Amino acid sequence: MSTRKLKESDVDYISVAGNGACLFNSVAQNIHLENNTKSVDRQRYSYKLNMKEIDKASIDLRQRSVDWIKSHLNIPIPPTEMTVKQDIQDSIEDGSLPSSVKSVNSYLDYMRKKSSYGGQIEICALAHVLNRNINVYKSNGDNYTTSGLGYTINPNNRDNDILLFHNMNEVDAEGGHHYDLLYPIS
Repeated sequence: MSTRKLKESDVDYISVAGNGACLFNSVAQNIHLENNTKSVDRQRYSYKLNMKEIDKASIDLRQRSVDWIKSHLNIPIPPTEMTVKQDIQDSIEDGSLPSSVKSVNSYLDYMRKKSSYGGQIEICALAHVLNRNINVYKSNGDNYTTSGLGYTINPNNRDNDILLFHNMNEVDAEGGHHYDLLYPIS
């Protein structure tokens, strides 16, 4: 994945709840805004979903993503090019998952839970489920730059990419990783 830059002035930064479902919440919010934005005199108007609506859409995206993962365990994913199954097993072995996650099947059960943090595997799954590129950015001064996460379905069509922010440059020893939405200003 090549490094891409994004100016802060080209996007609206939209915060989502940090409840473990931030990846799915951000994508659900993006889809909502795309479907519910109106332009009047060159001004865009919309509204953020409330938590109940976000939860419903987020849970649906999560379940569809886990279903996709379960059906595509042998597909390689960037940046490591390990298969989904190998990546899950690697995460189990390196201890980056809760100790209750001891197998691919228990990983899938864990990921179905609302508060389970999604990562590169789930980004890949969401991209496939939605048939859209997902780009993940990190802060870089007054701009954003790609983070190494994300998944490209169609490199020749960048018009409907979903843009996410990840706080990897801002996480301290006690802080958690978090995604928010970067919504393009047209």
